[in-house]
Amino acid sequence: MLTVEQCLHFDVLQKAQVIAGSHGLGRPVQFAHVIEEPDIESWIRPGLAILTTGHPFRDDSIHETWFRELNTHGAACVMVACGRYLATIPPPMIALADDYAIPVIQLPWDVPFVNITAAIHQYLVNEHVKDWTRLTQWQTQLTHAALTARSLDELVHKFSLITRGLVRIVPRSVKTTGPSFIIPQDDLSDMKLSFQMDTKTLAYSDQFTDQLGRHMATVTGLFLLRDQVYRQRQRDARSRFIAQFLRGQSSWPSIIGDDIDPGSFDLEHQYFVIVLSLDDKLTDSKISHVNERIWTAFEKIHGFLTPVPMHNTVVAVFDSHHTSETAIHTQFETVTTKIPQLIGIMSEPVDVTDIATTYQHLLRLLTHATPGSLIPSRSLIYPDIVAKLPADSMKRLLEMTWNQITDADLRQTLVVWLEEAGNTAAILQRLQIHRNTLRNRLNRIQRLLGTPLTSEVAYHLRLAWDWQQVQGPLLAKHPAQ
Repeated sequence: MLTVEQCLHFDVLQKAQVIAGSHGLGRPVQFAHVIEEPDIESWIRPGLAILTTGHPFRDDSIHETWFRELNTHGAACVMVACGRYLATIPPPMIALADDYAIPVIQLPWDVPFVNITAAIHQYLVNEHVKDWTRLTQWQTQLTHAALTARSLDELVHKFSLITRGLVRIVPRSVKTTGPSFIIPQDDLSDMKLSFQMDTKTLAYSDQFTDQLGRHMATVTGLFLLRDQVYRQRQRDARSRFIAQFLRGQSSWPSIIGDDIDPGSFDLEHQYFVIVLSLDDKLTDSKISHVNERIWTAFEKIHGFLTPVPMHNTVVAVFDSHHTSETAIHTQFETVTTKIPQLIGIMSEPVDVTDIATTYQHLLRLLTHATPGSLIPSRSLIYPDIVAKLPADSMKRLLEMTWNQITDADLRQTLVVWLEEAGNTAAILQRLQIHRNTLRNRLNRIQRLLGTPLTSEVAYHLRLAWDWQQVQGPLLAKHPAQ
């Protein structure tokens, strides 16, 4: 941004003198033009540096009109060539210029106006080219950031580093000191991108800032769209793999291009995995009869069921957001009234990528379960199995996990996160905090642990917690106690 004061450093204005209005030397200059008309209103534009021979100012009655209009329309300054029409700047002009803080600059008569306008416009053109070259470079870098960022927080952080400004994504209702831009994406329909330049080291026009902010908002929308497409492809591929795994076809290459219906798995949801084990003493005909009863009972709550003949089990998967534990237990009881030999184990909620792994864990726990009831896996792990885990190994696990979380709020947040299986709505309701606060706390926890909060990490955290509870007073001084 060019100011009146900066113009005075041009070679062509070395002999210019600021006569009045020096408080306005910071006014921006956007272009220069010669005006000799008494009626000035239709000639003025914001940022205009006016050059005049002083001819209009021979009539004292127009001074007030001129400066009032200059101030109203945001003119930059008035440069007066003294000599032919005015020997010096009239006192009324000086008084008005000081009142309105509009610089009045006296020029020697022999300085050609065309040299002044050329100098100003050349500078503005050069700055414009530099600004838009920088804008193009930044737009390229911002677009690349959207292709490489792994999360929305990382994307915003990269935006701030590239632009050397403060970039935030905030609710639309939040008032911001800098300009804000609507993100063209349904995922953030209630949010906006706020952008504030560091004016101490950089100064760009409002148009530049507006174009940059709009580009960041658009790139953010594209990032979310790309993320949606990526998650959709993940969902389809993993769901097909899980479906085939549970059918005994677990070879990954075999699912490429397969049209098997993957069911209704959703990466955003958590799932209960249930293993129903049939007594080995049952004949094949009776097993078939048992399967029919299981299907009849559980199809009422719309889960995904499949037999796994190699293990003589049936696996059921239910969306924990839509199916309650109570409903699952009720349907299980309708089966065990007829088949008391049936053993059932139910996992805690897991994401779609861990259904197969969870199934394997439940198989290993079958020998600890008793027939006739649906037993939560956590009941089998605690305390019989957990209590027997090697103390040295578990202490190291505690050191790597809960010992790293010493802040009480973070620890409480992590405990609730585990208990609610990552369900954001339930966590926010229990902790009574804002969504952004939860996001910030989880980010801090991940930094302290040195790893993302994946389902595998959650399993280790829960295992360490349960083992600690079994030890009781032995670990009373432990931070997670």
